Amino acid sequence: MPAARSYLRRPGKKLVGLVAVTLGLAIMGFAAPVEAASPAATITVSATPADSGDLGSDTPLRLVVSLDNTGVTPTADATATVTVGTVPITVRATLAGWFTSTSGALASSPVGSSPFPSVAGGIDSGIEVTVPASALPWTLAGVYPVSVSIGSGTTVLGVAHTAVAWSVTASTPVPVAVAVPLTAPASGSEFLTATQLAQYTAPGGILTRELLDLQSTQVAVGIDPRIIASIRILGKTAPQTALDWLGQLEVLPNETFPLPWADADLTAPLHAGETSVLETKPLDYAIDPGLFPATQATPTPTPTPGVVTPVVPTSASLVQFNYTMPLLSWPAENSVIPSDLPKLAQAGISNVILSSANVKGAGGLGGASAKSGDTGIAISDDVLSGYLRSAIQSSTRANSTEALTELTTSLAVASIASGSTPHTILLTLGSNWATNESDFVRSLSQVYARPWTSTSTVASLFAGAPAAVTIAPERESAARLGLVESMLNAEAGVANFAPIAKTPDAITSSTRLRLLAALSNEWTTSTWPTAAEAFLSSASKITGSVQVAPSSEIVVIANQTALPVTISNNLDQEVTVVLSIRSRTALLSVDRNSRSQVITVDDSSQRRVQVPIEAVSNGNAEIVATLYSSTGVQVGQSVTIQVNVNAGWETTGTLIFAALVAALFAFGIVRTIRRRRRAVDE
Repeated sequence: MPAARSYLRRPGKKLVGLVAVTLGLAIMGFAAPVEAASPAATITVSATPADSGDLGSDTPLRLVVSLDNTGVTPTADATATVTVGTVPITVRATLAGWFTSTSGALASSPVGSSPFPSVAGGIDSGIEVTVPASALPWTLAGVYPVSVSIGSGTTVLGVAHTAVAWSVTASTPVPVAVAVPLTAPASGSEFLTATQLAQYTAPGGILTRELLDLQSTQVAVGIDPRIIASIRILGKTAPQTALDWLGQLEVLPNETFPLPWADADLTAPLHAGETSVLETKPLDYAIDPGLFPATQATPTPTPTPGVVTPVVPTSASLVQFNYTMPLLSWPAENSVIPSDLPKLAQAGISNVILSSANVKGAGGLGGASAKSGDTGIAISDDVLSGYLRSAIQSSTRANSTEALTELTTSLAVASIASGSTPHTILLTLGSNWATNESDFVRSLSQVYARPWTSTSTVASLFAGAPAAVTIAPERESAARLGLVESMLNAEAGVANFAPIAKTPDAITSSTRLRLLAALSNEWTTSTWPTAAEAFLSSASKITGSVQVAPSSEIVVIANQTALPVTISNNLDQEVTVVLSIRSRTALLSVDRNSRSQVITVDDSSQRRVQVPIEAVSNGNAEIVATLYSSTGVQVGQSVTIQVNVNAGWETTGTLIFAALVAALFAFGIVRTIRRRRRAVDE
């Protein structure tokens, strides 16, 4: 991406007060450029040439010059002065520096000026300036720098830099290929829901807009397989708009290649300690056969009436797509180190798209076709791609045209410099390129409308003779990798937990899909940490869903009794665990056959287990209950049960009770005898 500059990216306000001014005066009569202080912080100036800077030799130079006053104080009446370079720019880096005002002073000549009226605070106002062809000092075809300075007295309000490709018609066109991701907005779920798909594929929905734009071009399309699988897995409940959208995608004539599931970051897990590329696990757990219509079984010479079989997809068929470049993938920009390439190759990825900043030996006129070891590389020009992205995603037409001018004039320099053997240049769009209404089709048509460009394909980059390059190591931030490492550890915890479930794949596969979704490149810098924490929370919830329920203190008064232990299961499926019971003291003894027992607990329920224990002596004792999987991995936290042992109280109580009964019985006998004697005496 090009460096930000205040004079080229002004706020998207409505352009008001556009005034056309034709400058037909001789060069000698023009005012010289004003040289003074730097532009005020509240003032930005832009200049946009007509036709994205494509200027014929006999055509006047038309510029839309605007001033955006974000302050509260009106500007004074000023003068807009147009200055052009007298020598063409022949090096792309020099032109890029001109656009960012980092290039040194260039030979220049003033060619005209025009009054610029006062602009009130909070207003964006502009004029159109036309410089006659006869006033332009150029004789050699090429790309010339143009600047417009707006000044009042000795104060410079602002300066804008742009360029034009003058009389560039005889050069050999430079081939330009474009790659674009086809993705949905970031979501932490395994699949896109029917509601989301209905929204995204409705008229004006983001997937609808993306596909309509792509259908009008020859760009290569990287497709997120989660979108395809999300539509197919819904069966008869899939929205009709989504089915129609998928049908159009399947007949798209463009080059296509697969992105990772949910456009997940391929290399961050590798840099966080993973030894191989994260891939999806089987999707069969999520397939509901009831969502698919029944059809006649495989045709036979004499079909059996009434015999039908459901057309249920498989894990493979959910993501199956006829990609034209199935071995190509696209890691996150500037995220690859040399050791990543062999690991990508092990995952079946033999070709990748990398940014030019991530490659040593890229740039210049070598083109986009390269190779490092056994991996083919299509090098995306990061500077020119930045221009294209700005052109497509700018909020105003003026800003879009500014970026297009930067792009087309840079391509003109490349075309002229490459002579008769130009190499293909690859441009890419980033994630979320169609979040808002984009200027996609217009921008691409403007690029290919220039006489110095021609269309090319990504596949051609891997078919020719690639240049040998090395990887310029690029890692993501330590904070991001630290969080990714925590996510990988959390998934490993779920994988260790899963064997207790009746269908472990339903847990491990869904967790992997949610991990990939949380690693999606569609998340922004500000939203990704929240998505990562949400994944960590959901993984923790899974591993904590089966546990021994806490217990209050238990009083034991018998020598032998049963200790109640409750196991809770909050999963939506049955689990089988090994319950281990041990006493921490010699006051209590756990029955040998009950110290370890296999327990099955129904889904979303609890089960109470009676564990035989024997009191040995009086006092406070502790019993520790722990759950394990069949593989010996602990499940949940151990629970300590406090036991108050009063051994012998049961016998003593019985004796006391018997003595009381005997005393009462004796008392009754004595009383009866005494009554009878009293009666006899009377």
